[in-house]
Amino acid sequence: MAYHRSDAWMVGLKGTIPRTIKDKPSKGKKAAKTPERALQAAVEHYLDLRGVYYIRIPDSVYNFLYARGSVPIHIKVLIARYLSGAPDITALITDGGVCRALPLELKSDVGKMSEKQLEVQGQIGTVLVRDFDKAKRLIDDFIQGKPCL
Repeated sequence: MAYHRSDAWMVGLKGTIPRTIKDKPSKGKKAAKTPERALQAAVEHYLDLRGVYYIRIPDSVYNFLYARGSVPIHIKVLIARYLSGAPDITALITDGGVCRALPLELKSDVGKMSEKQLEVQGQIGTVLVRDFDKAKRLIDDFIQGKPCL
């Protein structure tokens, strides 16, 4: 994904994006051009700049809750029941007293949606986003009240 001069606000994302251990491909898998974490950071930053409220549960929260043996199993079951398949980011706007939502599932160019994510997509219309330009267009359209297709 190419960043333009007009996207200079994306501090830390310009040029090469540092990879994390999680972003490294497994043996035999193709590396993503832009890691999912970088896309998430760019989308969150753009929503902040546009003043749009959004809900996102960071991966670190999931990892903390699932990896710790001290978290009771019933809490893990509740998390799996209510958050499994949830979009990465859900932007919310109140428009004339009506709340509108834009559910976004952010994936790298090689990432795949899980069965549960596909199920939720069919129920609430989650939009799959693989690059920042598409996310920016969707957010701008959402703010203007246009359909997000």
